[in-house]
Amino acid sequence: MSLTEIKEQIPDLTADERLELAAMLSDLEQDSEESFRTQVAARMKAMDQGRKLSQEEFETRHGELEARGR
Repeated sequence: MSLTEIKEQIPDLTADERLELAAMLSDLEQDSEESFRTQVAARMKAMDQGRKLSQEEFETRHGELEARGR
């Protein structure tokens, strides 16, 4: 089956099938990237060491970034 044929059939999928397809493609991409796993491990370690935001801090920073168009 060609990529074109796959693309043509996607609109006929149910919402659940499209979500499953998106998750599968995401998993394939992430599994193939060693750097992704390395980045996640580094971020988890930083969070374990206290480098994280509260919900309030996150919302404040998010609002500031949105105000700047980022």
